Amino acid sequence: MFSTNSNNLNIKAKFIRLYDDYYKDIYRFLLFKLPTVEIAQDLTSDTFTKVWSAVSDNADILKDNPRAYLYKTAYNCMADYYRSAKSQREFAVGESETLAALASVETNVQMGDAIDLGIEKERLIGALKEMSGQSAELLTLRYIEDLTNVEIAEILGKPEGTVRVGIHRAIQELKGKL
Repeated sequence: MFSTNSNNLNIKAKFIRLYDDYYKDIYRFLLFKLPTVEIAQDLTSDTFTKVWSAVSDNADILKDNPRAYLYKTAYNCMADYYRSAKSQREFAVGESETLAALASVETNVQMGDAIDLGIEKERLIGALKEMSGQSAELLTLRYIEDLTNVEIAEILGKPEGTVRVGIHRAIQELKGKL
């Protein structure tokens, strides 16, 4: 009985650390793709609630790549949100409320530095908004969220080679728009 209690405490401690380490990243990821700050906050909470529920049932879920699992869960929450919507919504980049909130979230990678195209942020966001949803998604995950191709492949459920080629094509599309 003591080991079960100890195991539960260990799972809670790992989850708390995971929450502390990735809350801002998951929130920023969702905020960049959703129409309002409130929806991004709700879906961030939903993401961690679903991860907690899954970890409570099976602690090994986070064993391999907890970061990718979190992003995949957030991505699925966002997909569920858009699927349940009655009206068609567009990629939410560029709204002033979202941009203001993005600016207030600490980031480890600056967009201009990560993409290294020597353009200002507003032009980049405008170009991303004009791109196909898949291309904008790939660039966001790779250069704004700083995920690896392997993590992106896991999140999107696609082969790594497909992700690598998709990112290359998305960069070409972005350069064409700029």
